[in-house]
Amino acid sequence: MSGSSRRAWASVAVVARIGKFAIPGFVWILIWIVVIILVIILLAWIIHLTGGGAFNLRLGHFRLQIGVT
Repeated sequence: MSGSSRRAWASVAVVARIGKFAIPGFVWILIWIVVIILVIILLAWIIHLTGGGAFNLRLGHFRLQIGVT
């Protein structure tokens, strides 16, 4: 590969184009972090509306009890 084509591929990996807009890679990371946080909040809200949940795990003498409301 020549040097110019390597640079072209590097710029493709860092910048995504949507229509006329070029969005840098770190902005995509921030967008994904916000989306993941919103999904976690949505799941917690759904669990809260359904009345919560309980998880009991027993392995020999080991006991794990987790409850959420």
